[in-house]
Amino acid sequence: MDYSASLSLSFQGELWQRADDPLGMAAAAGGISKSHKNFVVAAGSGILAGDGGLSHGWEKSLETYYSCELAKRSHLTADYQFITIRPSTAIADRYRFWVPGSTGLFKTQPARLFKDRLDQA
Repeated sequence: MDYSASLSLSFQGELWQRADDPLGMAAAAGGISKSHKNFVVAAGSGILAGDGGLSHGWEKSLETYYSCELAKRSHLTADYQFITIRPSTAIADRYRFWVPGSTGLFKTQPARLFKDRLDQA
C-alpha cells in the first residue's frame, strides 16, 4: 500500500453509566499509487504481481468494539470488522469480509505489587 488514512473514536462509559466500559469505532482506507498501478498492470513482479487485466481500488475497513467490565480487573471485549478489498492481485473484482471477534482480559494483582516495589526502591 502506498496511501492510507484512518480515523478512530473512543467513548468512555460515563455516557451510559458504565465508567469502565469503553465503546470504540474506527475507519481506514488505503490504496496504491498510479505508478504502482502501472507497474502491476504491466505484469510487474515483486510483492504484488499483475496480469494486465485487473482492477485497482481502495481497501476499506470499518471496526467497532465494546469492552465490558465483568468484575474488578476483568473485561470481555466484543469486536466486529467489515472489510472491503479490491486487490490488485486477485481475479475477483471485490472481496467483502465480516470478522467478528472477542477478547478476555484479566488484570492480576502481582503487577500492582511489582509496581509498589519499584516505587519503594
